[in-house]
Amino acid sequence: MKKLFIILIIVLMVVAGCSRTNINTEASNKEGQTTEETINETENREDVKTEDADIKENNDIVQIDDTNEDNQAETEEKDSEEQRQEESNQEVVKKEVSAKEQDQKNSSQLTEKKPQEKKPTNDKAPVTQKPTTDKSTNKKSQPVKEQKKDTKQDTAKAQQKNVVKQTADPQINDVIKKFYGQDDHDKLIEKYPTIAEIETKVSEKKYYKDGYNYTEYTITKIYLDNAGKVLGTDVKVEVEKEKAMEFKPASTLDEEYKRVVGDSNVYSNVENQILDLINQEREKEGLSPLKMDNSLVKLARIKSADMGLYNYIGHVSPNYGSPADLANKYNCNGQRLGENLMFLYKLDANFIHKKFMESPKHKANIIKAEYNEIGIGIVKIGSDYFVTQIFRTR
Repeated sequence: MKKLFIILIIVLMVVAGCSRTNINTEASNKEGQTTEETINETENREDVKTEDADIKENNDIVQIDDTNEDNQAETEEKDSEEQRQEESNQEVVKKEVSAKEQDQKNSSQLTEKKPQEKKPTNDKAPVTQKPTTDKSTNKKSQPVKEQKKDTKQDTAKAQQKNVVKQTADPQINDVIKKFYGQDDHDKLIEKYPTIAEIETKVSEKKYYKDGYNYTEYTITKIYLDNAGKVLGTDVKVEVEKEKAMEFKPASTLDEEYKRVVGDSNVYSNVENQILDLINQEREKEGLSPLKMDNSLVKLARIKSADMGLYNYIGHVSPNYGSPADLANKYNCNGQRLGENLMFLYKLDANFIHKKFMESPKHKANIIKAEYNEIGIGIVKIGSDYFVTQIFRTR
């Protein structure tokens, strides 16, 4: 009876062991299938992970021993059966442990190889491509730098504008500015790239017509290079028109002087300086000095203002007629009359006298022996100075 009971236990144990072995074998096969691809990527997997497998293997053995502790001493057949079962379980455990370790290793390798994502940035830095290697020639290509706008030509033009020298009489600068602007200068630079200097001359013609004052400017520009060679010339004629003051002459000299000259700038000190220079010239010629007459001074200033207001330079006034007509109108006539006229931009007594003495006809009036009285009138109209000298014999 005891033997039957032992046999029955053995049979039950065998059946239970087989069932467990089949379950573990199926699990092992499934694990082997799912991890086969990752296991093959690492060489000598079982050798590398042996230590860790043995530790887990011992733990499993302990668990199995705890489960069958009451039946180990009953029979040798049971021991042999348990030994086979344990060996089978050990194989399954080894495979499970190795598969798990391989999965962990692959997972860590993937984590290490995962590239870091670049954070977006709003900074816009100049882009310069890195050199690349051409496999066919095994040569490095040159980096492609960001092309900058070529501003050499613009810089040259800007420098050239500063280099071009302007030569002109300072007295006519205002006239030039009226008719030549920056656009004209830029076009000139384009036409003559090697231009280095500009000489400017202005001639001026004033006249009165039908109640209007006209000023005609003839502006001549000469363009030179650094060597002084003439590159070209440009002539421009410009005319300015202005409504003239209505002419309503007064009946007396003082009233006419007040109407025409009025608050205009007069320069009695310069007038007296010119008188001194004239008498010095007459003294050199052995002639008597001229005396300044107040009525002739007023008459001379009226004539100077008339030229400025009605835009002319000449002995015949569009309003008063000849010098004799003007003198007779205001009772300033004499045995003989002479007249010198000038207009200029800068007032200087020596300059005025010099220019008169350089002209034979004007010089003749200054040193004429018959004259004994003079009236000198200087009036400024606008930016111009008008000078009148009236000589009289009395």
